[in-house]
Amino acid sequence: MLFIGVSYTIFFHSYTQLILYFLFQTVSSFSVLIFFLLSYKYLLFISLFLKLGIFPFFSWYLNVLYRFNSFILFLSLTFHKIPAMYIFYIIFESKYLFFLYLIRLFSLLVSSIYMLFLVDLRYLIIVSSAGNNSFIVFSVISNHFIVFSVFYAVYTATVFLLLSTFSRFNTHSKFYSYFYTVLVFYLLLLLLNLGAFPPLPRFFTKFLVFFTLMFNFPHLSFYFVIVLASNVVIIVSYLLIFNKYLVNIFSCKGYLTLY
Repeated sequence: MLFIGVSYTIFFHSYTQLILYFLFQTVSSFSVLIFFLLSYKYLLFISLFLKLGIFPFFSWYLNVLYRFNSFILFLSLTFHKIPAMYIFYIIFESKYLFFLYLIRLFSLLVSSIYMLFLVDLRYLIIVSSAGNNSFIVFSVISNHFIVFSVFYAVYTATVFLLLSTFSRFNTHSKFYSYFYTVLVFYLLLLLLNLGAFPPLPRFFTKFLVFFTLMFNFPHLSFYFVIVLASNVVIIVSYLLIFNKYLVNIFSCKGYLTLY
């Protein structure tokens, strides 16, 4: 209710997108309640996937959140996920681990293909968030609060810095023209950090999650290798999108509008 109040107070660009967001959240929350009471665990997981925008529910998540302003987008990508992650922690059992890994592999495949056609960096953050939701789930089911806290803190800080940096690209002041090269390099570092490029902080936090899970569930080590290999594809996609973004900026008269 607090999130709804804050959103309607400061969000004035498109109430339609905000209503759609609350509609999907309400439907998914009601489904979580029903399936939790009925002990239908797989349907309960699917309801949580709907709530978090995890595969196969990318479509609503990407299109609705893209219209949010930076502050509401930041809340949606970070703090609004905590209740759903706590539910994952409560209901998780090791027998569901393979199912979660299978969903994770499909999420990586779909998001990687989707990234190849992106130009907008703001859209990239949302697509990355949908993929990072699976890693946050893994950090939760690792059953180590420190692992989850470190991974979530670095992810939250990276998203905050990226969204705040985008606003600087819309500033046409003379001051920023002098430091534009530095700002571009800083933005590139943030994107590489989001993609877990070594030796940036998210690289180590992602490996911390992997090593913890491999220690707890060694029989699924092969699937960890597949996920790690796919991260190389994601980093390449980030670099391609960043290059497209710069070309788009310099080829247009004005900057992209990022409100």
